[in-house]
Amino acid sequence: MSLTSKTENAIPSRTQGLTSKKEIYFGPKEQKEKKPYYVDEYLLKRLISIHSLALSYYDAMAQSFKGLKFEDINMEILQRLQDNDLSDFKQQFFAHIESELDKAGIRNELMRAKLREGTDAPWNEFAKSIQTNCEHVQRVRTMQPDARLDLNNYSVKNGSVVFSDTDKERMKAKQATVYLDSQAKQQFIMLTETILKDLNKLQVILQRNGMKSIFGRGRVFEIQESAQEQKIYFNKTIVNKIQQ
Repeated sequence: MSLTSKTENAIPSRTQGLTSKKEIYFGPKEQKEKKPYYVDEYLLKRLISIHSLALSYYDAMAQSFKGLKFEDINMEILQRLQDNDLSDFKQQFFAHIESELDKAGIRNELMRAKLREGTDAPWNEFAKSIQTNCEHVQRVRTMQPDARLDLNNYSVKNGSVVFSDTDKERMKAKQATVYLDSQAKQQFIMLTETILKDLNKLQVILQRNGMKSIFGRGRVFEIQESAQEQKIYFNKTIVNKIQQ
């Protein structure tokens, strides 16, 4: 059993000014630099994987929206497309058709109805595209339940949805990095690092006395679990096996 620390950076001093920052949704992408304590590279790899997979579906939504020739796509609009919240866009689309009929001076309702035929095709195609791509995005979400797919990790550039290196770095800092930004976190990490060092010392003693495991039945520490709690007991009889 190997007990090694996954953290390499020194523990910040308690007097260091560690601060937290609350990010505003769709707000500025820049944030004050904070010194990271640990980066979960495994989580980061999975985050990059699912965001890369979902990118084409988000961009397909953006391109479908552009086909309606409304305003330029932005992150707020993309959020509404992801939520399949299309009511305002639908009203805008059909209001434009009526406006064009008014501009043409067509007042006869039978004539207007005739001219409306088929004009809903672009909308129906758009709505179907959004629904299909929303389903694809949801499928990607279920592929890595512990890695959260977040629309904020993308950007819109030149009318397309992108997942740039800058976006990846922002995602890394936000979702895959641990910061010691509170007194409670600092105290917790100091305690766990101290325990880890002591466990490594304990393992050396055990190996010197022909034992390998620290935890388990008949070992130094026994763990008893129930539906209500977990308890760790020190097996005092193990002391008889310590000879050197």
